[in-house]
Amino acid sequence: MEKDILHVIHYFSLFSYPPTFEDIHMFLSRRTTTHALILKLDQLVKKRKIIRKRLKIGQLFTFNSQFSTDIYTLPQYSIFLKSVHKKMLLSQSKLHKVRLYLRLLSFVPQIKLVGISGSLAMMNAQKDDDIDLFIISSIGKMWTARFIATCLALGMGMKRKRGVLYARDKVCLNLVFDVSDLTIPKSKRSEYTAHEVLQMKPIINKSSVYDKFIWDNRWVVRFFPNQKGRIETYARSVKKKYPFKESVMTHRSKLIMMDVIEKVLRKAQLYFIHRHTTTERISETQLWFHPDDFQKKLSVK
Repeated sequence: MEKDILHVIHYFSLFSYPPTFEDIHMFLSRRTTTHALILKLDQLVKKRKIIRKRLKIGQLFTFNSQFSTDIYTLPQYSIFLKSVHKKMLLSQSKLHKVRLYLRLLSFVPQIKLVGISGSLAMMNAQKDDDIDLFIISSIGKMWTARFIATCLALGMGMKRKRGVLYARDKVCLNLVFDVSDLTIPKSKRSEYTAHEVLQMKPIINKSSVYDKFIWDNRWVVRFFPNQKGRIETYARSVKKKYPFKESVMTHRSKLIMMDVIEKVLRKAQLYFIHRHTTTERISETQLWFHPDDFQKKLSVK
């Protein structure tokens, strides 16, 4: 187990992040109990192969209420322990700045889920970081959802401009999925993507779409077997609520008009996307926009 623990801690060091005990258990590549993991971490601390620090966190704006936990890193990265609280405060500030934008998105009927991804999801944001968002639309409304979210960000002065390397506190719509297809493609399934799936924090979650997203990506258990129990709980929720029931307008002319609008918005957005094609991945039900694809960097290391 020692090798597996060190791998998890080293992985997070690539992001200047000292993982918590909960992170290590979640992302361990072998099945184990929390008790066995505690004992092994104690041994590694005594052998000075890893460093441990008790972190006390006050009441935060976001995902965690008041708690304390242990964080870990390798001896050569002890500096990461000193910046944890500062990054949490920065993350809290960034989430506060985007709060109104997220609130407005919650009223958009075509948007079923908005999640925070990237460094901000781990409360590990740095000063110049943007705000990565993952959006899930209702069936057949992916381009409409993206258009509304983009226009709203532009109107509020929060849209990340194309080609800008550092877009502090700007919104970046990295992923937009149609709720009918939430499964990550096989070509994208890797340790990095499995991390991203489990680390994403849902802020807007209508009709328990997040449960369906996790269940449809249960392949992550191949990388992180300790998540099997958690994913099985989502399975029970999904079986109760799906297939997904969409509210359909009864007036046929209105329904046809919405389909026309979706097609027009799709054509218009594809025109601008193809003018500046970089690392995008576009299908009928999924949009991937990664201006800085870290997965490629990891594969080189």
